[in-house]
Amino acid sequence: MRAARHPREFGESFGHRDAHDARHRTGQLARQAVARAQARRGQHAARALCPAAGDRLADAVPRQRRGVVLHRRRLQHRRRQVGHLRSAVQPSAFLFGQPLGDYAALAGHADELGYESVWVADHLVAPIEFAPNYPYRDTGRPSFVPETPFADPLVLAAQLGAVTRRLLLGIGVLVLPLRNPFVAAKAAATAQLLSGGRLLLGVGVGWMKEEFDAVGEPFARRAARMEEMIAVMRRLWSGEPVEHAGEWYRFAKLQMSPGVPGGLPVLVGGHSEPAVRRAARIGEGWCGPPCTLADNQAHRDLIRQELRAAGRDERSFGLWVRTNEAATRDLVSRYRDAGFEHLILTMPLALDSLAGKREWLAEVGDWYRR
Repeated sequence: MRAARHPREFGESFGHRDAHDARHRTGQLARQAVARAQARRGQHAARALCPAAGDRLADAVPRQRRGVVLHRRRLQHRRRQVGHLRSAVQPSAFLFGQPLGDYAALAGHADELGYESVWVADHLVAPIEFAPNYPYRDTGRPSFVPETPFADPLVLAAQLGAVTRRLLLGIGVLVLPLRNPFVAAKAAATAQLLSGGRLLLGVGVGWMKEEFDAVGEPFARRAARMEEMIAVMRRLWSGEPVEHAGEWYRFAKLQMSPGVPGGLPVLVGGHSEPAVRRAARIGEGWCGPPCTLADNQAHRDLIRQELRAAGRDERSFGLWVRTNEAATRDLVSRYRDAGFEHLILTMPLALDSLAGKREWLAEVGDWYRR
């Protein structure tokens, strides 16, 4: 059996050809067709996380194709552009608590405006009375209420992939221990394949015990369980026959098809020191919760320290940060000056019209430009 590559090498194969084009191909011909499509369609998403990985993808494009000389010249030009953009913070929007009918229009507008990514949130249910244990606000109360709408983020990502062309689709974050790893792996793979390799799968352990109690999943030791879930999902994404024997999950040889050859990037969330260390240890990136600039700088320093200790290349690690400070042009400038590349600003819930939300995207997008 061919050993599945670890998803940390996701830059080598990150996207996928339309399943309709490939489903009648079999054997080696089908695998070659998928590999060619991955090389073409994964370049943008891979470069967003890691320019070096994007370069490896560009080199993987078959040279025998018609117009290859012009194609490779374009890739070289894009590499120079990417090198320039590494010094600039990229525009990203967190679309939280929006009416479900607004997401497609907002994502499409962000795509047209040149945004790098949009992000969506996750909760299955919410208690009518919250315990004051929300970890990201001094009050202990979240910024949403039980009536705040939450779409299934992976279903939503698949829809947004159908109405956008280049936009990266971030999940910030999927509360993974609430779910079955087989169901989560299948849903994430489907969204990744349908979007042409543009999914950024952020995962986290969750904070709302009431949510775990409601679905019958244990709240205790959820971090360790999530680590095993990620390992299981990565095996399933290989598309090869796999087996697993762990503390929480155990199964004989089975196969998930279609797989995602090369896997897909997993960004690990959380703000505590163990969570940040976990991201550097097992993730392709970190997707942070709302923090101050000083806290985000401290998290970045810790991640760099952990990556060096693990012998990992910092360039292969994506760092996506959010802020709990008022979103202004000056704030974006301060993050740019601090050397951050991916700053996610949250669309205010107070905006109640689609036109107002589109105007907000346009105004905020302008802040990211010098």
